Amino acid sequence: MENNCYNTGELKLAGSAALIEIISKIAIYYLHEGIWERITFREGDGIEQGRE
Repeated sequence: MENNCYNTGELKLAGSAALIEIISKIAIYYLHEGIWERITFREGDGIEQGRE
């Protein structure tokens, strides 16, 4: 889905949508990374291959 002033006719609305999208993607990224950081892998379960 593309939000821009050509679809909405409103530059403010398009800018607001773009800003909300950027902020929400950054927040989701850090939330995702925080969850992965808390997961502990046990030795021998085969998941830790390729990780140092």
